[in-house]
Amino acid sequence: MLAFDSPSDLVEYLDPSGKLAQYRQENGRSQVKLSFGDAVPPLDPQMQAEISEELKPYRFKFALEAPQAARRSQSKMGTFFM
Repeated sequence: MLAFDSPSDLVEYLDPSGKLAQYRQENGRSQVKLSFGDAVPPLDPQMQAEISEELKPYRFKFALEAPQAARRSQSKMGTFFM
């Protein structure tokens, strides 16, 4: 288990360059943005279907625990494995 003192410490650990992981605090709100960037090329429909079929037995889980309840949570899902 990894623990960080602040969201900015987490972002610094994930991406010291600040290109793919960013932390911003503005008007009393905090935002962490994570991106795969453009390093992953788009998949053609056949490849997407094959990868989706191969990954069916697996579950991927990402969890983030904050010391207080978030006012708003948003997740944008891309079409990487859709």
